[in-house]
Amino acid sequence: MIFVGPTRPPSKRCTVAFCRLYVSSSLFSRSSHIKLGDEEPDEDTDDATTDTAARGVVNVGGAAGALMAFALYSITVISLPMLIDQDVDFITAMIASMKTVQANTFVMLVWAALMSVLLFLSMAPLFLGLLVVLPVLAHATWHLYRRAIPVAPAVA
Repeated sequence: MIFVGPTRPPSKRCTVAFCRLYVSSSLFSRSSHIKLGDEEPDEDTDDATTDTAARGVVNVGGAAGALMAFALYSITVISLPMLIDQDVDFITAMIASMKTVQANTFVMLVWAALMSVLLFLSMAPLFLGLLVVLPVLAHATWHLYRRAIPVAPAVA
């Protein structure tokens, strides 16, 4: 199939959007180092917590990272189980996931925070905690999906 004009298939649009996001974040990172200074630290200030410019870069970078992480979470929290369970395309699954996060923002934020804490704590014992935590989180996410997206019973 040949696509004529500016119309692209959905997969290419997503790829282009993520590439643009990556390039813009890279350019921002480089420009912030140029603007805020990237010279060698003095002898008495060799840690980033005392340098105002470094704190600004860390804060802006952390906020940008948090926004990208929330966007990725919003797209995938319901869509991955939906793709396994139902016969839908990935665009429909991503839209359903984003609508679910938008409709249940507080619950989804609590779930994201709980997953983050559990994953962080499970990495402490030489990553062996992941052997327990990942299957538990996967099962819990499956139940979250089943509650959030009711499925009509199949007629035989």
